[in-house]
Amino acid sequence: MTTHFDERIIPQETSKGIISLHLARYKFASPYCDRKRVLDIACGAGYGTSYLSQCAASLVGVDLSADAIAYAKKHYAKDNSVFYVMDACSIQLDEGTFDAVCSFETIEHLSKVEDYLKGITRVLKPDGIYIVSTPHVKKTNPSPENPFHVVEWSPEDFTKLLSRYFSSVVLFGQTRRQSALHRFLQKADFLRLRQKLYSLKAAGFISKAVRTTPFNEMELQDFEFRKNDFRHAQYIVGVCQGPRK
Repeated sequence: MTTHFDERIIPQETSKGIISLHLARYKFASPYCDRKRVLDIACGAGYGTSYLSQCAASLVGVDLSADAIAYAKKHYAKDNSVFYVMDACSIQLDEGTFDAVCSFETIEHLSKVEDYLKGITRVLKPDGIYIVSTPHVKKTNPSPENPFHVVEWSPEDFTKLLSRYFSSVVLFGQTRRQSALHRFLQKADFLRLRQKLYSLKAAGFISKAVRTTPFNEMELQDFEFRKNDFRHAQYIVGVCQGPRK
């Protein structure tokens, strides 16, 4: 599959597979947000905030992009949700306001990570929870290939970072559901024939042949979250409790 760095997702302009990849994290977060006051940091176009509005008592979605917030207000305004333009590293909201903070695919973009995490612990209640995601890499990379990323963390280093701000940190690996045959062929593909076939637009046929949902057709149930298991994970998802004030 071709590498790309599309950092702004508009649901009406994006494939179902990409939307499902991102919304799966909001689905994962839903039980932690049920009937809670929730802050969604770097909410983008607001589709994830809208998903959480089905279970949360109230939501605040913030993003640095005025265009993204304008889109969110137009398409996802609800009685229990509001959207503001705001810098993730300078959260202008009251202390101890939120039961939960969600922030997906955000932290790797930031040069002021300490300001960001301090802001989150400040706005959380003492028993609040922070749910965060970031790309999974085996070794921490301070110079990622993605030009929009500042740092990408290994699970071990991500745990160390988050543990400075939370007394409890549990990590999960977000994994695409694939058949054993599909994983075997990926691992054995030393000639990179699969990539060549993808370039011939045969991806859907190949995926179906190995009994895995084609990427562009994936739905929420095509992803799973495995505690402390990153063997096939594309992303790390952290559940952090006990904010250190």
